Amino acid sequence: MAKDKEWYRQYYLKNREKLLAKQKEYYRDNKDIYKNYYERNKDKIINYQNEYQKEYDKTQMARANSLLGAYKTSDKKSGRGECTLTAKWIVENIFSKPCAHCGEKDWHNIGCNRIDNDLPHTPDNVEPCCFNCNIKQLKMERSENGKYKQIKGAL
Repeated sequence: MAKDKEWYRQYYLKNREKLLAKQKEYYRDNKDIYKNYYERNKDKIINYQNEYQKEYDKTQMARANSLLGAYKTSDKKSGRGECTLTAKWIVENIFSKPCAHCGEKDWHNIGCNRIDNDLPHTPDNVEPCCFNCNIKQLKMERSENGKYKQIKGAL
C-alpha cells in the first residue's frame, strides 16, 4: 500500500502540469455540475470552510502570512524598498526566539522590529519584538550600543 502511495505521488509530481490542465478542462466543460453541487451543499461547504479557517488562523504560518502582508504594504507605501521576508523565515527565525527587549516568548505576541527604520523588512534588518516593546519604541531611539533611550520631548 505504501509503495502504491509513493508511486502515485511520483506520478503526480512528474505529470502535474498535464493533470492540472486536464482538471481545468473538465471543470470548464462541466461547470453546471459543480454549480449544482455547490447550490445543494452551500451551507455545508461554507461551514466547513469557516471551521477550517478558524483552525488555520491559530497556526504560526497564518500569523506569519498576516504579518508579512502588513510588512510588504508598509514598506511599499513608505517607499523604503521591498520586504524580502517570507512566512517560513518568520516562523523559523522570529517566532522561535524571544523578544529582543523584554524576553516575551509567546509567538502570538512576537513580530518583527526593524533595526534601521529607514530600511525595509529584510532578514538582516529585523529582530524579534513583542507588540508592547514595539509600541514603546515608537517614542525611543536606539543608541550606539543597541539599547533604546527616551527621545527628548516625547511622552
